[in-house]
Amino acid sequence: MINFRNALLLISLIGCGQNHVDLISSIDENIVIINVGKSERKKISLGLKQINKYDPKVVGIDLFFFGRTNSFSDSVLAHSISEIENVVLAAYLDDLNAIQWPDSIFLFP
Repeated sequence: MINFRNALLLISLIGCGQNHVDLISSIDENIVIINVGKSERKKISLGLKQINKYDPKVVGIDLFFFGRTNSFSDSVLAHSISEIENVVLAAYLDDLNAIQWPDSIFLFP
């Protein structure tokens, strides 16, 4: 069983297979990668709430939330993100080398 307490969690679309997760967790049990696939924002929110119960040291979310999709699911996801003590959200550089941040509903001071 993977212990989330004091772990670095990276939530991503990339680390696809279960074997990939096992390989990484066997190298360092303090780093956990969770593949969310093409999950909807509401489902990602529920997962974040579960993960946050284990008091992870930091949660990195390697997903970019383009704009708003549904006011209810966006609000639920934003609330779940805001409850995580140490969270890192993805950003990227566009073609003009300008930083593109997720929609403002997901950003907190």
